[in-house]
Amino acid sequence: MEDATGNKDGRDIELLKIEAEEIYDSIKYGSETQRVTKTAIHMPSQIVAPIFNEALVGLNDEVESIIDRLTRGSNQFDVVAIVGMAGLGKTTLAKNVYSDPSIKFHFHIYAWCTVSQVYSKHNLLLQILCVIDSRSSDQYHKMNEDDLDAKLYQQLKGKRYVIVLDDVWDIEGWNLLKHSLPDDCNGSRVLLTSRFHNLSLEIRPDSKPLHLRPLTNKESLELLQKKLFAKEDCPPTLSEVVLHVAKCCKGLPLAVVLVAGILATTQQDCWEEVTRRLSSTIFVENEHCMKTLEYSYNYLPDYLKPCLLYLGAFQEDRDISIRKLSRLWISEGFVQKIEGKSLEDVADNYLMDLIGRSLVMPAHRRSLGGIKVCRIHDLVHEFCVTKAKEKNFIRILNVDDLDAFTGPSAGRKLTQISIV
Repeated sequence: MEDATGNKDGRDIELLKIEAEEIYDSIKYGSETQRVTKTAIHMPSQIVAPIFNEALVGLNDEVESIIDRLTRGSNQFDVVAIVGMAGLGKTTLAKNVYSDPSIKFHFHIYAWCTVSQVYSKHNLLLQILCVIDSRSSDQYHKMNEDDLDAKLYQQLKGKRYVIVLDDVWDIEGWNLLKHSLPDDCNGSRVLLTSRFHNLSLEIRPDSKPLHLRPLTNKESLELLQKKLFAKEDCPPTLSEVVLHVAKCCKGLPLAVVLVAGILATTQQDCWEEVTRRLSSTIFVENEHCMKTLEYSYNYLPDYLKPCLLYLGAFQEDRDISIRKLSRLWISEGFVQKIEGKSLEDVADNYLMDLIGRSLVMPAHRRSLGGIKVCRIHDLVHEFCVTKAKEKNFIRILNVDDLDAFTGPSAGRKLTQISIV
């Protein structure tokens, strides 16, 4: 595809320049999941603890219960599992536990590792080691899998540690790591989140998982009001509308957040009309909230729809560089020219709009302000992939080969590209 000046080479050079500028900042490469297509751009994401400031409502007792299980009880190595359907807030709960001062005080070592559906042992080991000792990340990237395995065992040996394994889908992910985790009878723990109850029992038959419950109507209302009004009170004229929406969400935090994203970008005098179109079937007809996401997508301005779907070309549960994303949107022609604004500024506005609608989450901030990387919920990713395939915008060849391909989209072509 040609850039705004008709110069294809200029576009490629600019993208390579941006990638070179950020290589120093990147500390994780999908080394075992590289793709080869017409244009291949490697987009390494960073392995550092995400921003732990997500709203937590109604789960304080669960937080305390998990912290108690992690920091007390037997000195034998143990696995504590949080299980529940998608969208219930398992990761948010785990983040709040992980960031609690008592965890930092009790354990010598703590690390966060996102497993997800597509993973490799090399990548999982690299994630954990780079959190434990970020200063040696360059050294770790040069190691093979066996060396990483031995290094992690060495780093953990004799230490009381807690490792969070987020979004585990199958027993194999656990089997790849378990021999790297020493049991020194010193109270070390693994905190695991999964959609699958039986998985936690396979890992630890004698350890009872925490089944995350839905929010009550009151808690759903509290979360919705936090998202819509921050610390302000809900205007009396909107109280009935907001209460009705909270009840429709049926206790699913993700549904609450998504609907808040719709209402927050809609004039308040139109909320009642919007709410009339909403029903419980929109939110929770199935566990994946796909109808809610469909509704959010349909409410997007047309120029934002391809920007959102483009995120389906990134690997699930991976950080996305804002600078690279902006340049890719621009190079693909998604960003409209606005007089008096650079294309980069317009792209930034697009991103902030998607964040305001709770479809994109800021993950890390720059030291001088602004967002450095973002990510999307795995269900949003699933929706983007499904919708993009439906619109002939992205094709998934298999779980290990995620490609965008040359195909029509609203009368234009999407350059064949692989983002890993």
